[in-house]
Amino acid sequence: RGANFNFDSRLAEQTLLKYGINYRHQEIKPQAFLNSKFEISDKKKGADGKEVDVDDAQKEKNRANEKIVHAYKLSNPTKTDTGAYIEAIHEIDGFTLTGGLRYDRFKVKTHDGKTVSSSNLNPSFGVIWQPHEHWSFSASHNYASRSPRLYDALQTHGKRGIISIADGTKAERARNTEIGFNYNDGTFAANGSYFWQTIKDALANPQNRHVSAAVREAVNA
Repeated sequence: RGANFNFDSRLAEQTLLKYGINYRHQEIKPQAFLNSKFEISDKKKGADGKEVDVDDAQKEKNRANEKIVHAYKLSNPTKTDTGAYIEAIHEIDGFTLTGGLRYDRFKVKTHDGKTVSSSNLNPSFGVIWQPHEHWSFSASHNYASRSPRLYDALQTHGKRGIISIADGTKAERARNTEIGFNYNDGTFAANGSYFWQTIKDALANPQNRHVSAAVREAVNA
C-alpha cells in the first residue's frame, strides 16, 4: 500500500515550485514458513562430473547449519519507503534553470526479524538553453538512491534457508550527469544526449532461489 501527494505553486510569473511526499509499505506473506524442512545435500560433483559424497567433516557442518535454520522463528518480511521532495523551475532570458532536493528513507525487516534502516539526501540541478526557437541545449546532474528489495514468497518461506540483510546496509546511490540537444523546425526533428553514471554502495542480493545455504544476506558490494 502507499500514497503520493504532489503539489505545484507559482511563486512568480517565471518561477514554479514543485513539492510532495511519497509513502509505500510492502509486506510479503508466504503461504507457510517451511524452515523446519530445510536440508543441505551431502552430495557434490566430483572431478568427472558425477555426484559423490562429501566428507564427514562437511556432513557435520551441514547438520549444524540445518539446525541453525530450523531454530529460526520466521515472520513476514516488510519494507517501508518514505520520501519528500522540492524542486524549483525558473525561466530567465532564454534559460530554464532547475534545482531540487529529495529526501529518501527506507526500513527493511527480513523474515528472520532483522531490521535495517537508512536515509539519503539527493540533490538535482539542470539547465536548458534555447538560443533559437528551433534549438535547445540541456545539461543535468542529479543523485538517486535505491533501497534494498524484498524477496518473493517463493524465497522467503525458509525451506531454502534464511534470507537476511547485513548490518549497516545502505541504499544504493547513483550519480547521473547528462548533456543533450534538441532540434525541431516543424518539418524535421532531431535530438541526442550523452550521459554517464557512477554507482556507490551497489546492492548485492542473494538471487539464486535453488541454492540451499543456511543464511544469505543482502549487502553493499
